[in-house]
Amino acid sequence: MGIVTRIKEDLGLPITSLTVRITDTALGSPAAGVHLTLSAPDGHGLNGRTDEFGSARVDDGLIPGSYAVVLEAGKWFAAHNRPCGYGDIVINVEVSTGAAHDVTVSLAGFAYSITLEPNAYQPPAS
Repeated sequence: MGIVTRIKEDLGLPITSLTVRITDTALGSPAAGVHLTLSAPDGHGLNGRTDEFGSARVDDGLIPGSYAVVLEAGKWFAAHNRPCGYGDIVINVEVSTGAAHDVTVSLAGFAYSITLEPNAYQPPAS
């Protein structure tokens, strides 16, 4: 979590975030080390990898708009000497201000499923 996010959290301000969680369904475990690219509406991009829990999160600097998340799933399977029937997975996500956007991906060598879950910001009860 970045400093901007911590300050917003301390002040009770809405935090815009995008979290990708990937599970290897064949092994029943998180898919750690999957390389991903996030392309922002303004043309900027971020690169990263899923952590040991199969997660990657961005919570600083997100602006509203359409993002493309590219998962290098085929390369990940190849690096683990496992067959795969596809290459990159491209997921388009609409990001809105103050919402926690969750993208859950279940991978298998010849199939995958994607769930997009926008969780709207709820201000603290007064």
